[in-house]
Amino acid sequence: MSQWPLKWRISLMVASAILAAAALNGVTAYLDMKELLIRATDHRLQSMTTGTFAVLDEHLTDEETKEEVRAIVGISAHRRVSVFRVWIDGNAADVPSSQIEGEASARILDASVLARVATPAPGKNVRFDCGKAGDEYRAIWARSRSGVGATNVAIAESSHYIYEDLAEYRNTLLWGAGSMLLMTIAAATLLVWLGLRPIGRTAQMLSVITERNVGEVRIEPDGVPVEIKPFVRAVSDLLARLAKALQEQKRFVSDASHELRTPLSVAQSTIDATLVKERTPREYRAALAEIHEDLDRMGRMIEELLVLARLDETMPERELEPVELAPLIESVAEGCRTRVVEAGGMIRLSLSAVTVRADSAQLMRLFSNLLDNAVRHGPKGGVIEISIRAEKDGVVVICVHDEGGAIPADALPHLFERFYRADPARSRSTGGTGLGLSIAREIALRHGGDITASSAPEEGTSFCVRLPTV
Repeated sequence: MSQWPLKWRISLMVASAILAAAALNGVTAYLDMKELLIRATDHRLQSMTTGTFAVLDEHLTDEETKEEVRAIVGISAHRRVSVFRVWIDGNAADVPSSQIEGEASARILDASVLARVATPAPGKNVRFDCGKAGDEYRAIWARSRSGVGATNVAIAESSHYIYEDLAEYRNTLLWGAGSMLLMTIAAATLLVWLGLRPIGRTAQMLSVITERNVGEVRIEPDGVPVEIKPFVRAVSDLLARLAKALQEQKRFVSDASHELRTPLSVAQSTIDATLVKERTPREYRAALAEIHEDLDRMGRMIEELLVLARLDETMPERELEPVELAPLIESVAEGCRTRVVEAGGMIRLSLSAVTVRADSAQLMRLFSNLLDNAVRHGPKGGVIEISIRAEKDGVVVICVHDEGGAIPADALPHLFERFYRADPARSRSTGGTGLGLSIAREIALRHGGDITASSAPEEGTSFCVRLPTV
């Protein structure tokens, strides 16, 4: 069934639900009708027994009594749908009776039939069914005390017509339910087809989208049913995100090509200039040192590109482990302390014991990149401060602050973009690749956190990392 078209599955489910409801209503209506017809018959039989006892109280002759009772139960020369017997306990013969010896109806209320029925108490009656299939009777047996003993009145009325009426009623219900089912399947199929047309139109729009026009196609949810609007809107948003990702990828490839071509071109120029004429050993060593520096910078860039590629992958849960932040940051700071001290500055730590669940190697790279950024772009001889602050909502904030504060306000939103440099010339001269902050932010996001940056001449520059604690 899972391979069936959606419209047929929905139509089948709707039809099944309606069929179940129709079947339940039909059975209920059938039983109610049967009970109503039997109750009406029982009411007539009760009236007949009451009238019969009234006739018996008049002390008429047997023939007169018989005629009166025949009139009460509706027996005539042209109509025989009822049978009756009247007798007194202890007397073998009936007082009056409608039964004629030799007729089939004579066996409707004979002793063998009444023997299977519980004898009613005086003043009470019992109701029962008798006869055979196709010739059913509904009967009542009532008893009443009199001066000559307990008088019994048994009257049976043909109920065959009840079952004929019920059969016709049942057939009407079945025809009605079948017609309703067919109309429901047709209507549900049509409605589902109409309801799914917007999805078909959306599919047609999606089929013409390629990597070249993905940013140009916008699927609007106007003119579609309310239930499908979230789907259409989600597809449209997905295309927008995909277009943005493709655009960023193209820009990244372009920037990476440019950044890698620059040191390669410089190295090529150095080689060409060196080979123009004979050089002294000292000049060759100087040229080789320049080439080595360019290749080293290119190697660092390739390594960081590989790091970004790995960060784009989903991190397995098994790589995460409890990590104490204070010792990790102390280790990172110790690795940069020599450079800071040689420049006449210092590193100040304000740490507290906080544990996060993370990949320790990636966290070390994150804080190394932030500290390296502060060392490169902070003022010479300034103080770099690293602090840890635990917040109440299960988040720890780690800030790396330097005394620079020269980052323009319009550059702050772009600091974490790949290859972005607020001061391109200065960054290249200091050996930066423009990927350090991007890597730091990717690591923070990978661990369920984020990084924010702030910079002002009077306050300095701060990079704050927010991470969830254990």
